[in-house]
Amino acid sequence: MGYLKKEQVFFERDGEGKLLPIDVTLESYDAGTQISMIPMAKGEITEMASKAKSLETNPDMDVDIVIKHCAEPKFTEADRETLKSSSKIALLNAIVTAIVAESTGVSQQQLIEDGKKKVLSKGLAELEKK
Repeated sequence: MGYLKKEQVFFERDGEGKLLPIDVTLESYDAGTQISMIPMAKGEITEMASKAKSLETNPDMDVDIVIKHCAEPKFTEADRETLKSSSKIALLNAIVTAIVAESTGVSQQQLIEDGKKKVLSKGLAELEKK
């Protein structure tokens, strides 16, 4: 064990202060599938959390995250409808999970489990109202 390095705490930036892409494996998709992503800044994460009014998936917000933060493959506005299609929802969810997990320092698996718990809690609360 060695001392903690500054690089382990902060995401790397270029000379202009822009965050540099990092490679991440999509743990909830095909084994070994990777993307290159630009981490979300803390302010973006806070803003995203405040916009998420429900625990249900918001395809528009998810696509916004993918278009802005997925560096390779690079998606554009022209890809928006395809990414939102039901045939691509598993891929969209895997990419968003990887980006949010890496940006927040939480494992992808923990993020998935926490999401399931929240959905279950919401479902139980709805049942109790009836």
